[in-house]
Amino acid sequence: MPSSIASSPQLSPFQVPALRLGQSQSNKSVNACARKLFAAFRSCQCLPPEPSENELAGDNLQNYITLCGHFLSSRLIPQRSKYNAQFEPDEDCVSYLKTPTLRNYIGQHFKDIREALPNHVQLKNLGPGEFPLWYSAFLVQFERACSRYHIDHGHEMNEGSSNNIRPLFFKNTNPDKTDFISRVSLEQILTKIMKEAPKNNVKDFGHFEQRAMLMLSFSAIGRAGEIKFQKFSDWRFDPYLQTTDIKWEEKKTLTMHAMPMVPDKSYLVCFYHAIACYFALEDGLYRNETQQADGHYDFLFPSLQKIGNNSVAKKVGSIIKTNLPPKTPNKITSQYTAKSLQIGGITHLASHPTMTTLRAAAQTGHSTGTTMDSYVDSADVVRGIPAALAMHQYESLESKIKVYSLDMLPELVEKLVTSLFCISVPSFKADGSLYAVTRAAAASLIAHHNTVTSDLGYRNAVSCYRRTKAREAKISDPRYDRTMSPELLLEKWSKEVMDSFLASNTEFTDTNPTAIGLAKSMDELKPVVLGLKTSNDLLVKELGSVAKELAMKTAAVSLYQEEL
Repeated sequence: MPSSIASSPQLSPFQVPALRLGQSQSNKSVNACARKLFAAFRSCQCLPPEPSENELAGDNLQNYITLCGHFLSSRLIPQRSKYNAQFEPDEDCVSYLKTPTLRNYIGQHFKDIREALPNHVQLKNLGPGEFPLWYSAFLVQFERACSRYHIDHGHEMNEGSSNNIRPLFFKNTNPDKTDFISRVSLEQILTKIMKEAPKNNVKDFGHFEQRAMLMLSFSAIGRAGEIKFQKFSDWRFDPYLQTTDIKWEEKKTLTMHAMPMVPDKSYLVCFYHAIACYFALEDGLYRNETQQADGHYDFLFPSLQKIGNNSVAKKVGSIIKTNLPPKTPNKITSQYTAKSLQIGGITHLASHPTMTTLRAAAQTGHSTGTTMDSYVDSADVVRGIPAALAMHQYESLESKIKVYSLDMLPELVEKLVTSLFCISVPSFKADGSLYAVTRAAAASLIAHHNTVTSDLGYRNAVSCYRRTKAREAKISDPRYDRTMSPELLLEKWSKEVMDSFLASNTEFTDTNPTAIGLAKSMDELKPVVLGLKTSNDLLVKELGSVAKELAMKTAAVSLYQEEL
């Protein structure tokens, strides 16, 4: 029986703040939360604060409750929320409302509707504990849908997700527009990070570590917190396939699958350039005694081992938000989180014209939903190469890969590597299993020197570091003038290494593959055409001789005829 407050004409069942008769304090709290939740829901749906008789007339009541169920079973509702349009969680809230709680909230909302509309055609003949027939079936479907969504997406609460997450793409179609959304891209964020990087060495969470974290998360299409588990002992360089398999561990399923990394023409999302900057400018390959004692020796990002998995995702989201264009509205800023990288990466992958579900699943780790999952080897690096190529702007997913190389400078490789990197991890040294990765990283750093200097300015941290190390190492090349300055020699090497890379990876040339094939065919036809021309010239010459001989014989015959 409702209390006097509940029956007061000033307050509707959707506003009752007091305890009902026989109602516990905990039930009062639950009911208050339910009313606050559905008030926010109605606001999101552009509905008036309270349901009216006309709004819910006839079958509209069932339609309305179904809409409520779909809304609550298709998103994560934080336990402590701002109850705004995005249902953003309060600070440090990493838990969401579970299925039983949401079911109770719907029940409370339905109870409030019954009290507000006692004469509704579907409610007026029901007893106190009775419900319409459709309501029981609805609850079964709601619990099933809600539980399924929580299983698939429950980790996202720890990544600081909202319900309107915007994807983060590498590059947008019209980046110069001033609507902020078109200006926001991974390219813009990474460029800003590199431009603002200080020239002094930063040990923890430096700009180049942040850049590597974002680049790896995007390329691997992984959940943000999963970059924490990157370990050097899992890495393998395949000299035949020319890929570095960094193996990706999924915290959700406790599985690991192959994750091939391939070079990219753009230094911003090139795996080798990203790790090279981190290794060179922030001592990413050096481990001090404390890191070794703490068991962080083998991790790519030792600094991430100091914080919890949930905090890693928040840190990635914070890096994105911090580097958005100036004056980006708060509403848009709040919609970019760590999850944005994964959503943007999946869209980028799926948009490739020759991408298939099986190839995409090899990169993302998702199930194909078929029995094929039982037969494929998740550790097979070959399976993941097509998706890796698609993520890094290769048109053909059958392209032959060739990493950045210093083969044209064989006698200088060791000196270059030593001058660029401070290495304490044995596998990356000259006699280590990952030395090929070290060389490729150094080659990428040199290959992109001219482009980085042009894009980011002469005084950017990366270019300054390379010039400084070139002077300190007193680099020289017997192929050039001995008086040539290290800075100028570095520029020549940059062009030489990049030209060699582009020649080996024709996908990245300005001419498309079809034109390349046509040009190649024309080159092959040249000797044939020249041969035909030569044969034709000989034939013409021979015909000329025959004609001349015939003319002479004709003249001789004429003379004989005259004599006769």
